Amino acid sequence: STLRAPHHYSFDWGLAHVVVLGTEDNPSNAYERWDGQPLSASLRRRFAERYGPGSPQHTFLARDLAAVRRSVTPWIVVMTHRPM
Repeated sequence: STLRAPHHYSFDWGLAHVVVLGTEDNPSNAYERWDGQPLSASLRRRFAERYGPGSPQHTFLARDLAAVRRSVTPWIVVMTHRPM
């Protein structure tokens, strides 16, 4: 299957602001390097590009959280596709 962008979004639900973040880096091998071994340099670069400072997701998160009106939605819930 093909992933459709964006892989991150948010919405308000009652008193909660819900943020959904993409963590699925490689849909064909989602558990890559979950064996406890160090990540390769290329994988670290790929993660930084997709999730690190300056990435679309990181920029979205910073702007989204800055716009939350805590008097309206005092709770912030963050969900990800894979466990952290």
